[in-house]
Amino acid sequence: MITKLAVSGYRSLREVVLGLDRLNVVTGANGAGKSSLYRALRLLADVAQARVIPALAAERPSLEELRERLAGRSRVTPTIVPAELIRAERDRA
Repeated sequence: MITKLAVSGYRSLREVVLGLDRLNVVTGANGAGKSSLYRALRLLADVAQARVIPALAAERPSLEELRERLAGRSRVTPTIVPAELIRAERDRA
């Protein structure tokens, strides 16, 4: 079971670290990132099940990302990794 999820630079999620339990309920206002969080988890599940190519092909940029690209300001590199890997990397440093 994944106990912690860290997402950086994915869709509307810039720097998010969430502790996870057996059941999690996500609430928030429109535009708060609930769907982005779900999509990050879905992408992680697809990657874990060796469905990387179809998962990435199904990705489409958010409206914010399209606006940034059109304005030439896109500097975000999407990264989704399990929190355990982030913790291991920090411990090595």
